[in-house]
Amino acid sequence: MTSMSKKKRKDLSRKPSKGIPKGLSETTLNKIFIAILFILPLIYFAPLLSGNRMIGGSDWLLAEYSNWKWMANSIKSYGRGPLWNPDIFGGLPAGNPYSFYSLFNLILSAHVTFTYLFVLSIFFAGLGIYFYLKELKLSIHVSLLGAIAYMGAGSLLSTTYPGHLAKVVAVAFFPFILLFLHRGLTRHRLTYFLFAGALGGFSATHGHFQLTYYAGWACAFYLLYHLIWQRKENKLGGSLKLIGYSISGLILAGGLLAIKYLPTFAGFGWGSRGALERGYKFATSWALPTSELLDLLTPHFSGLLNNYWGTNYFKLDTQYIGILLLLLALIAVAVKYRDKYAKFFIGLGIVTIIFALGGHTPFYRIPYYLLPGVNKFRAPSMIFYLTAFAIIVLAAFGIQSLVNSQRATGNRQKSVKKLVIFLSVTFGIVAIFTLICLGAKNSMLAMLKSHFQPIIQSEYGPGLAQQKMNNLSQNYPYFLSGLGKALFLIAINSVLIILLAMKKLRVGTWVLIAIPILIFDQWTVEKQFLKSVPHPREYYAPDDIVNFLRRDQSTYRVFPLSYEHTTDSYLKLFNIQSVGGYVSDPWHRYQDLIGAGKSVMFTPPNLVKYRKLLDILNVKYVISAWMPEDLSQYDEKTQQMIQNFKLNFIRQWGISWEEAHEGLEPVLRSRRGYAVYKNATALPRVWLAPDYEILDKDKVLERMKESKFNPHTTVILEEDPEVPHQDTVLSIGNTKITSYQPNKIVCDATLESPGFLLLSENWHPGWKVYVDGKKTKIFIADYILRAVWLDAGHHEVTFVYDSKYFRLGAWISFLSFLFLVGIVIYWRINLRKEKSKK
Repeated sequence: MTSMSKKKRKDLSRKPSKGIPKGLSETTLNKIFIAILFILPLIYFAPLLSGNRMIGGSDWLLAEYSNWKWMANSIKSYGRGPLWNPDIFGGLPAGNPYSFYSLFNLILSAHVTFTYLFVLSIFFAGLGIYFYLKELKLSIHVSLLGAIAYMGAGSLLSTTYPGHLAKVVAVAFFPFILLFLHRGLTRHRLTYFLFAGALGGFSATHGHFQLTYYAGWACAFYLLYHLIWQRKENKLGGSLKLIGYSISGLILAGGLLAIKYLPTFAGFGWGSRGALERGYKFATSWALPTSELLDLLTPHFSGLLNNYWGTNYFKLDTQYIGILLLLLALIAVAVKYRDKYAKFFIGLGIVTIIFALGGHTPFYRIPYYLLPGVNKFRAPSMIFYLTAFAIIVLAAFGIQSLVNSQRATGNRQKSVKKLVIFLSVTFGIVAIFTLICLGAKNSMLAMLKSHFQPIIQSEYGPGLAQQKMNNLSQNYPYFLSGLGKALFLIAINSVLIILLAMKKLRVGTWVLIAIPILIFDQWTVEKQFLKSVPHPREYYAPDDIVNFLRRDQSTYRVFPLSYEHTTDSYLKLFNIQSVGGYVSDPWHRYQDLIGAGKSVMFTPPNLVKYRKLLDILNVKYVISAWMPEDLSQYDEKTQQMIQNFKLNFIRQWGISWEEAHEGLEPVLRSRRGYAVYKNATALPRVWLAPDYEILDKDKVLERMKESKFNPHTTVILEEDPEVPHQDTVLSIGNTKITSYQPNKIVCDATLESPGFLLLSENWHPGWKVYVDGKKTKIFIADYILRAVWLDAGHHEVTFVYDSKYFRLGAWISFLSFLFLVGIVIYWRINLRKEKSKK
């Protein structure tokens, strides 16, 4: 039994407004509205639903498509999910192979799955806030408008351009998490807290972790807020029970996400992001510049996509919400500020805006130092989706306040008069600002450039600063047109708001008029972020380089030095392993080896300068630019272009093009200006070395760069193997790979005398080795590789990736899922019993 009486709970609720058309029950109307929410994303993504084209998201095209394909193919080929990805950056953990996405990819093409998951996520987002607003006892029509507004917000729709499905999933799940938390707090039922925790766990596992983390704090403050203002009704016992229920939900969330994050956190120091202290500057990078709050009025202020001129390096999304929502939210702040829920969302909006501004205000140091994990994140602007959510909920309150005010006829004229004044002043301010920007164009541009150019130049250098100032000039006409559009929308939405307040329109009619205007406002912006590219078989068609490399069936890697696919996963689609590629968190030792420093990108100056490093990485082919030796056959302009290329090569890598390619044999000249060079000194993927050296970790790389170091005969270790040194430097036998799978590599080795077997794959604590079936030790060799000591004779050496943290996490998540299924069954049975009693 709850500690609150039914009467007291009813006092906390709002009475829903009427406005349901005659002949239609609320149940029927509810089904119609849900159908509308489902149809809208289908309309938005209609050109992509057939699968003839795919979403042109940047990160999706760079890596995710190939990773999804590879994951599905690996499951089909080996009967289990791959835990290790050997195809890029020398190999690294592959993540959770049994995710929701992987199961879809076993049935549908990856690009089709990607599109429909966007559709379903955006529908899910709208459905969640629709039910949440109804739970707050707002009108069904108001709830529909709020749902459509959230579905069309930039935090959701503009993420298609960077291809950030995980962000959409996290943003979509938040309303449902809050809905179940709210039901748990108001109905005092454990099941709702468990549902909220389960959805949070699913969001953190399949959605963007950082965004889900922000959602967790928002829910924590929602819980605290409820406990404070319901303290008299709940009393101490009731409050403690609700806290206990909340902890139960958190435990279930942790259990469900264990399969992904237990191995991730266990190896946190292994990756570049976790191993390096990034500091406050890194944590505040990609914050929302204060000036870009003006983008809420028109997103064309800072420029969309290629026209972006703001102080961040680039911007691939928008925070735009819509003019109608801003007007209604301001009305709610003015008239509903005493409402308990309105107070919370006003506070949430203010706090999240300040958080999104990051280092542009001094307040970000509070969460940076006080909230765990915040100092590991960057891009605080990502929290803005909570700001959008708060604004939309306040906008719904604004509409409801106008509807409810219709009943108080005595004060209606006075209220309408105040409303007219407010909207007129708003329109006037924007109109004056527009006229100033239009009439004083040159002065405004000069002012903006004088303020922002020094800031951008100090951060990124004069070249990018000048490019951004050019963008500013080119974007200014779009800014002016955006202000014109904003003025038009303020005017037309103001008329609608006044008509609703004057009781000239019923709420149902008003919402049906307002929705198309809102969709026009949002979609004309967001559609610019929905790009498409041809079908994968065309977009990822093999080029002449791939066709050449696929003829070599041996195990090897390539070094894409100067190639359009150096930092993406194009080669992975054709099972061509690369020392480059794209990954969010490479091994920090690998980055040290290639000379990338603190970067997580593929920046390999050491691989250009030191051929031995290419050799130990099993780089058999180098993809680079084609440079003719005799320039006399070319015109003067072409000769100058070639000379400029070589000069830029020296500036970039600190070595001449000729020195970097010395000894490499050209074996293919591409039709597009590339060439494939063969590295004759490359070591095989697995080889035998008779001798070893022991050095401290900090000295290994310098030793490997020395001309006297011979990786063919000597392995550098960082601990004493406690085995005798060998007198010979000659070959001590032979070895080969007999089976190569993502999670398992089997080698056959025959040795005439004892020595080390070296495998040119990244070392990782999850890898185990068995020599003739007996487990033995893997040494870190040559800074990043794996080495195993073998006695003379014939051996079968089996490397197996067996992460105990993944196994433990998988069991915890599986048991948590079974528990959740039981809770759902129990809840459904009780629900039917309650209905039968009625």
